[in-house]
Amino acid sequence: MREDLVKSFVKNASAAGVRCFEPDSIEEFHALLQEIIDAEKLIFCSGLTPLEQSVAIPSGKQTHDLTEASAAVEEVKWGIAESGTIVCGGSTRKHLQASLLPEHHIALLFANNIHENFLSLVKAFTILPRNLTLITGPSRTADIEKTLVLGMHGPRRVTVFLLPDPP
Repeated sequence: MREDLVKSFVKNASAAGVRCFEPDSIEEFHALLQEIIDAEKLIFCSGLTPLEQSVAIPSGKQTHDLTEASAAVEEVKWGIAESGTIVCGGSTRKHLQASLLPEHHIALLFANNIHENFLSLVKAFTILPRNLTLITGPSRTADIEKTLVLGMHGPRRVTVFLLPDPP
């Protein structure tokens, strides 16, 4: 069942314009992430979780100012397979802005946190989070003269690392 959820998530997220990686090990994850970090200008990572703390960002590329970051690396809490959506839960202002302000949102998601649909996610909550941000692909709008614009209300690029279950 879990494998089917991951496949469905990857298929639907990819269809929405998300670049997905499924590393087999934490070492492979760090190597792939490092390639992406090397291609970015300034990276924001809050370091609030052990996984975020394990991300090695060179000192010249790290920023604590989200408004100047070209990319944000963030562990996201949940995924929804049905739509390929990542679900961010946060209570601090910086945590909420990490998925919205930089041009590139790099989400780190443990495969065991993918739910079949939004209803199954909500049913799993014992206490509702203070805030949820649902992201299904890069930000896009066609409100302006029916012309598709990417990045108007959020990131222009979204990358998701689906990680094996934590130890």
